[in-house]
Amino acid sequence: MPVRRIAAVVTNENLAAVALGVPLGLAAGALASWWFLESFNSDLFTFEPALSWPTLAAAAGGVLLAGLASQLPAMLAIRRLDVARVVRERAR
Repeated sequence: MPVRRIAAVVTNENLAAVALGVPLGLAAGALASWWFLESFNSDLFTFEPALSWPTLAAAAGGVLLAGLASQLPAMLAIRRLDVARVVRERAR
């Protein structure tokens, strides 16, 4: 398997994990913000979370960019990988 293909597989796996985690993280964050703000409500003050769609989209985009940035160390390690030597070592 060529090094480029290994890099593509690792990138796809990382982006799939990010794509699955973003909706869950956004939902958990919205729920947590609502819960924390509700804990400060009293007779004098009422706090409501103000989450707009552009804010959620910006958060998702930031997480996606962070996921792509986390690929750099993996790509450097894969580039230095000698696939033939690793396969020979694993075959023993």
